[in-house]
Amino acid sequence: MFRLRHLFSLAALAVALACGAPAPAQTIIDEWSSVKVPPPPELKPVTADPKTTALLVMDLFKQICNTERRPRCVASIPRIEKLLAEARTKGVTIIYTLVPSLGPNVPAPVIGDTLPAVAPKGNEPVIVSFVDKFMLSDKDTGLGAILKDKGIRRMAPCFTPRARRRCAAST
Repeated sequence: MFRLRHLFSLAALAVALACGAPAPAQTIIDEWSSVKVPPPPELKPVTADPKTTALLVMDLFKQICNTERRPRCVASIPRIEKLLAEARTKGVTIIYTLVPSLGPNVPAPVIGDTLPAVAPKGNEPVIVSFVDKFMLSDKDTGLGAILKDKGIRRMAPCFTPRARRRCAAST
């Protein structure tokens, strides 16, 4: 009796799986030509309070932003330079980031590797981190303390095209 009950349960499960399984879906490659790209977002001017906003500048060093590997990054440097100049004039806090390593057997970038046109000036802070700008492994990067000490409540990220974003340098 015990075995027969298990046998019926297994048979019922097999029937349910066979009858209820949907037909295999197409792959994304099969559907690629039918996908509609959404329109680009509307760009709007913004106003930021320089006392409570920080500009977070990331990945603008020679190992990443160069004509051989990322020419669009190099092309964006004049606009980013203009944005940084305007931000400094208005007293916006500017914070730079570096990555601890670009891969195995690749030396970690140092702040001196930042492209000169967009390099830190004076005592602008520099943190070392990967994606999480507040923590590096189990260590605090110091970003939270910098933001708290300066009363910063908003950050505007400035990426290279490597991160598939451009700096909002059309100010």
